[in-house]
Amino acid sequence: MFRPIKIPIILMVCMVFVLACNFTSLSGKEAEVTPAAVIETDTPSEVSPPTKQPDESPAVDLSPTEAPSPTPIVHLTLPDGTLPRNPQVIHDQESVRKAAQKEAYGGDEFYKGRYERPFDREMNYIPTIDIKQANLFREKDNEFIYAVIQLMEDPSLLPEVEYGFGIELDVDLDGRGDLLIWTQRPLAPKWSVEGVTVWKDANESVGGETPMRNNPPPGGDGYELKIFDSGVGADADLAWSRVSPQDPAFIEIAFKKAILEGTEIFLWGAWAMLGPGQFEWFDHHDHFTYEEAGSPMKSETQYYPLKGVAALDNTCRAASGYTPKGGEPGLCPVTAPQVESGEPEKPGQNCRQVCYNFGAQRVCTMVCD
Repeated sequence: MFRPIKIPIILMVCMVFVLACNFTSLSGKEAEVTPAAVIETDTPSEVSPPTKQPDESPAVDLSPTEAPSPTPIVHLTLPDGTLPRNPQVIHDQESVRKAAQKEAYGGDEFYKGRYERPFDREMNYIPTIDIKQANLFREKDNEFIYAVIQLMEDPSLLPEVEYGFGIELDVDLDGRGDLLIWTQRPLAPKWSVEGVTVWKDANESVGGETPMRNNPPPGGDGYELKIFDSGVGADADLAWSRVSPQDPAFIEIAFKKAILEGTEIFLWGAWAMLGPGQFEWFDHHDHFTYEEAGSPMKSETQYYPLKGVAALDNTCRAASGYTPKGGEPGLCPVTAPQVESGEPEKPGQNCRQVCYNFGAQRVCTMVCD
């Protein structure tokens, strides 16, 4: 028997089923929106970092880098272990003779560029810069020329003091110094380039208008060109120094003949100084008046004691490679030469030792025909 009453019931069941399906679909859409709402809050979330774009600059390394190591100096030619024979000798005044009286014994001629000033400004004697004698050694076949500066006392007795010792060369014999081979106090009896410099007067300002004669200050710029500095230069072996193995009061200097640029003759003299180099003050008497420089001798009452030019000593100049005529500026005073016997440097050579005497000074050189 057909009962129409069941149709509404079936329709109601179907409607409930449809509504249930729509509710499930709506819940799925809400689940997709929920994560966006969470990111906007302060709640932490695991978000992958953005990927690096191809055009971004690479990271810069800011860690410190080591400075490049300096190029090591390679020495190819060293001076000999023993000095040649037959030195040329310059004797200098020794201020120890009157040091107790706080004055030099003699030898200081400010106007002529001769300085006998191994004293400080209080006239305290400094024997470690008082030159007693200077020697020069040359041999034809030896690449080096050697010089020895003999001092009254060993400079290492005052190790905290800054020293300078040098050989000045006049290669064109005009009285104007051209080259200065300089060394700080050597520390060992072994040849070294440490503290050794070579200076050149490229603009010929040393000596002012009249070489070896004082000119009104200010003078020129002295030795303005440094061509060698502790192995740095065109020739790493150009100049060396050491303490003499025989006597710690002797300062030995070696320099290559190439420094002479082809000449075989020159005038030379020695220097000793306390304090830093005064390369810009050559010649000193062109940078100071006599009143400003002072004098080490009490007989010079107008200028005594020392003032601006103190704590230094130098010698007169001797001729090397030729017999001097006697009129060269700065040349050691010459009287009648005394010829002494000498051994020939080589068989067949006619050699003689020529010495000049002037008071306490004596200059000897070996001349070979």
